[in-house]
Amino acid sequence: MQKLLIEFKNTPENTPQVLCSVSEVLNREETLNVPYKVLADNSSDEDLHSGRSGQDLRVPVINMHKQPLMPTTPRKARIFLKQKKAKQTLKSATFMNIVRWRLVNTLKCAWTYGYITKHDRIKMKLEKSHVNDAFVIAGGTTQSRSVPYMTTQTRRNNRSIQTNRKGFKPAIRRQRYKLQPGDLVKYIKYLFRVKGVFNYGKWVRLISLTKANKIINVNIKKVELVKYGKGIQFKKDGN
Repeated sequence: MQKLLIEFKNTPENTPQVLCSVSEVLNREETLNVPYKVLADNSSDEDLHSGRSGQDLRVPVINMHKQPLMPTTPRKARIFLKQKKAKQTLKSATFMNIVRWRLVNTLKCAWTYGYITKHDRIKMKLEKSHVNDAFVIAGGTTQSRSVPYMTTQTRRNNRSIQTNRKGFKPAIRRQRYKLQPGDLVKYIKYLFRVKGVFNYGKWVRLISLTKANKIINVNIKKVELVKYGKGIQFKKDGN
């Protein structure tokens, strides 16, 4: 083997190639013992399932006429969005297409497809939601289900006091106000959730917990703080 490598190394590059007729007789494993590799451009099943595509990340976009455009780089997709040439990106779907086989091979789990889940969900007359999709994927039929909870995570301290309004006059905030979005307060005898403050922190905008989509503006001196809404909050889905 070493002698063969030395002779191959000393062979000039312009040497004409000669067909060999002993390839069918020799066994690859018994002679050279070279591991078999498939190029990424061949798109073999092994490469597709392992996530080794050998290609750069491409993001497909959808134009204003609901037609898919040619997959582009994330930078070009953002340019299309700014120029209003594309309506939305499919970056999340592209990411899942890249990592899904890596997850399957690592976790040694089964997989399914969206059209199968949609067919089974419609057959069971269930609404579109994450919990219903998980129930259908798990093979649920008539089993009793637990009550789902909606989880909301709120940062304990926002590093930016104000947000960029993208060309409009910014509202300069000089300080961090006592009430923050997500806090639980009491107004008169009802509980409300804070949506935000305005008028230099003198007024607060509240969201009703009993009546859906009811928002009121109250002077901050008339509300009483019950609990800060920082961290992780849980509530029953649909309430």
